[in-house]
Amino acid sequence: MPPLHTTPIFQDERPPLISHGVPETLASGAERRTYEPGSFPSSEAYAARVLALPAYTDPVRDVLDSFVAAFAKVAERADDLHRYAAERAAASPVRAG
Repeated sequence: MPPLHTTPIFQDERPPLISHGVPETLASGAERRTYEPGSFPSSEAYAARVLALPAYTDPVRDVLDSFVAAFAKVAERADDLHRYAAERAAASPVRAG
């Protein structure tokens, strides 16, 4: 999931906010702020590491059970996955920046 400040609602010049059929405006005529990548490095670093699942407002038990089974499978094989990642990293040529 991208950091919130990089999503279209925070980037578009005129956000798609409608209240009572009328487009929302900023309070007191304030200028709209937008944010570039790098504006919030801690949030962006966190978003790059975190796993975000969709929010289920009306969850289906079978779907949730599938998530649980998938996480259990990954957890059971965590050592193998770490080993695999280390082997791939060691085999990859180092690229100069």
